[in-house]
Amino acid sequence: MATNTSINANASTPFSALYGGTGVSNTGTWTNAGNVTFAGAFTFTGTVTGNTSVTFPTSGTLATTTQGISWSDVAGTTQAAAVNSAYVISNAAQTTVTLPATAPLGSRVRVQGKGAAGWILAANGAQTIQIGSVATTAGGTVTSQNQWDAIEVVCVTANTTWAMSPPVTSGFTIA
Repeated sequence: MATNTSINANASTPFSALYGGTGVSNTGTWTNAGNVTFAGAFTFTGTVTGNTSVTFPTSGTLATTTQGISWSDVAGTTQAAAVNSAYVISNAAQTTVTLPATAPLGSRVRVQGKGAAGWILAANGAQTIQIGSVATTAGGTVTSQNQWDAIEVVCVTANTTWAMSPPVTSGFTIA
């Protein structure tokens, strides 16, 4: 592809050599190693990587991929939690949710009660869960006291320390 030229999208053959292109235009993939500037209305589907500057329009729709929490219904009595995941506990018996053994700083786990007997949030081996100023023992637990209790914990030290967010200390048994 020619350098220091532009591709004229309004031309009948926008990818021709006259406009800096190779003459090949298809609906597949177009790879450009330099800067690309769009003017006017257009549709862009792709991935922006590397050191980039992106300017978004002031009107229209912007679709993004989610990197938030994904929710799962737990019908059993045990659940191995995954980082950045949330669980609705629907079993009538008490359900134990065990934190991930490996978790980077900032990872989150949420547990929402629904089943009659509530839930237990269990730490692995050397992990602790900080609830306000009180911490579980290594490998300890936090147990709900009400069917509808909920908790969110954030990994504040990679792999080892989780803290309730926001910290609330009433209504839980900490062991």
